[in-house]
This record gives sequence, structure tokens and C-alpha cells, in this order.
Amino acid sequence: MKVLWLTFIPSPYRCRFFEMLGEKCELTVLFERANSVMRGNNWADFKINGYVGEILPGITIGGNDRFCPGVVKYLLDKSFDKIIISNPTSPTGIFAVAVLKAFGRKYMVESDGAFPSGAGGIKAKLKRFVMADAEICFSTAKTHDEYYMESGVKKENLRRYPFTSISEEEIENAKNYANTEKKEKLKEELGIKEEKIVLSVGRFSYKNGYGKGFDVLLDISKKLGNVGIYIVGDEPTQEF
Repeated sequence: MKVLWLTFIPSPYRCRFFEMLGEKCELTVLFERANSVMRGNNWADFKINGYVGEILPGITIGGNDRFCPGVVKYLLDKSFDKIIISNPTSPTGIFAVAVLKAFGRKYMVESDGAFPSGAGGIKAKLKRFVMADAEICFSTAKTHDEYYMESGVKKENLRRYPFTSISEEEIENAKNYANTEKKEKLKEELGIKEEKIVLSVGRFSYKNGYGKGFDVLLDISKKLGNVGIYIVGDEPTQEF
């Protein structure tokens, strides 16, 4: 099966995901740009293995968005069995869907970490334009379902999938690492004195009643006793 996938940037976890997907199909991934102004320089150090990947030429809009008209030649290539839009809110993604609709081609939508905003206006109309007619929308959680459905996606067109680039081997290695002397030495070097640790990595965000859950983590940490809570993330978008 030949699959065409449109997305934003070749982030490290996405590239690993595409490597694994490339083992299951003949995969071509089109990236809007090589990096983002919102990400560190280490994200620019990526490798494309196990699939065909291309950074599309395009026009920068508003500092970080890109419009890549060259995507058309791929969209009209009938050799692709499935087309997945993973940049549904970008100018390139919206343009791609307009082209696909004009030529009667089916497409799917994939995103992760989204939640309903309750917003109206032109943005809401554009999201509905992209998502409502998708053959399938891949969702990672209940709130993600709600994000799609507020844009007109029918529940029967949703597909739950556990998006991750972590392998079973890496999980087993982490289990084996849990009680080693190396771990204790590392805790000593970092000045971590608690016996148990909760480590969370992500973005501090909270909007319209939805967020990444850091507010819940900070609240319950008061009740856990001698447990270290370590959060690695960006600046908060709202006071918790």
C-alpha cells in the first residue's frame, strides 16, 4: 500500500513514528518546513530512514506558517492509496484538502493533543471545511474526539489509536533500569532525595476547561507525601 502523509516538521518523535510506519507500507512524508521557531535547534538534527521524506518549498506566512503549493503534484498522483493530512489547520493543509475535494479524492485527518476550543468565526469554519468530510479522523483521547466532533466529524468516523514512538524494547529496558545502582548514582548527582519520583514532560497549557493535566498533577502532589514531582515544560499559558 502506498501512503502519502502531510505534516508540519520532522520532529524527533514523528520521524521515529514514520520509520515504524514505513515498515508496514510504502510511505511518503511531505514536511512543510525543516524546523519551527517555537522549537529548539536540536529539533533540526533529524534523519529520514525507512521512508521517502521531502521538505516542501514554500512561502512563510506570519513567521511560522508555510504555504507550499508544490504539494499539488503529490495530491494528484493516483498511485497513492491513502492520503493523510496531519497539518489540518495550516495554510498548506487547508489548501491540500481544497484540492482533494475539487478532484473528488478521499483523505484522512490525523492530529494529537487537540481539545475543543468552543471558538467561532473563520477559524471554526475552516476546521469544519477540513475535518467534516474526512473519511477517517484518528483520535488519541476522549477530549480529542470532542475536538473533531465540534468541527462536524461524525462519531462513527473516529478511530482511536495510541500514538507513540516508544517501542516494547525501550519499555523493557526502562523496567530493567528501575532498580540499578546507576539510577541511584544519577539521583545523587541531581540532588534528588525522594524515594519515589513522578516525572512529567509536556507543555503548560489550559484553555476552556482543557489542558495537559499539570494542574491536576500539582494539586495531588500535595497529598502524596515523600514523592518528588519534576515537571519539564514550556512557560505556562495561564496561572494554575
